[in-house]
Amino acid sequence: MTRIFINSGHNQRDPGHITPDNIVEGIETMRLRDELKPYLAEYRAEYIPDELDLANSIVWINERANTGDYALDLHYN
Repeated sequence: MTRIFINSGHNQRDPGHITPDNIVEGIETMRLRDELKPYLAEYRAEYIPDELDLANSIVWINERANTGDYALDLHYN
């Protein structure tokens, strides 16, 4: 069965863009990821740990993914 790997796009050391009114991209993408969870349950969605940076997120996915799986990296930019 196809799986979807979802990364919130930023990690604890890289918050992403911060707007002048202090909206933090990383927090918003984590919120979006969490809101998607009930909709993705039938796809065996897996969520990349928030403490991983991009390089380690790719390794984490590649250690688990099979042909036909998908990976999404969330950003607002």
